[in-house]
Amino acid sequence: MPVGKPKSGLKSGLKSGLKSGSKSKAMLKNKVQKVNPKGKQYKTSSNKHISKSKSKAIKSQLRRLNGDSSEFDEITGLLTQEQNITEDVKGKLKVLASIKKDYEKDQEHRKQTKLVNEDLKKQIELLDGIGL
Repeated sequence: MPVGKPKSGLKSGLKSGLKSGSKSKAMLKNKVQKVNPKGKQYKTSSNKHISKSKSKAIKSQLRRLNGDSSEFDEITGLLTQEQNITEDVKGKLKVLASIKKDYEKDQEHRKQTKLVNEDLKKQIELLDGIGL
C-alpha cells in the first residue's frame, strides 16, 4: 500500500463526516443559542415573530402611558408640595416638565398634520374631479 494514499474506507468516512457536519450546521441555524469561535455562548433569535410581538407589546405599553397624564400631574404636584425639596429633585421636575411640554407640542403637531393631510386629500379629489 502506498504511503501517501489513504484507505478507501477512510475516504468514505471523511465524506460521511463532511455530510453530517453540514447537517449539524443546518441544525444550528434553527437553534436559538449559538457558540462563537472563542467558545463563549451568546443568544440570538432567528425568529422574527418573537421580535414583532415584543415590539407590539412595547408599543401598547407606550400608548397606555402616554394616554394617561393625570398620574404625571399628581406626582409632580406631590413633589412640589414637599417642603424639603433638594436641588436634584428640582432638576428632575424641570426635566419632567420639559418632557410634558414636548409631548403636548407633539400632540398639537400631530393634529395639525392630520388636518393638513385631510385638506390635501380633498384638494386632490377636487382636481381629479375637474380632470387635471
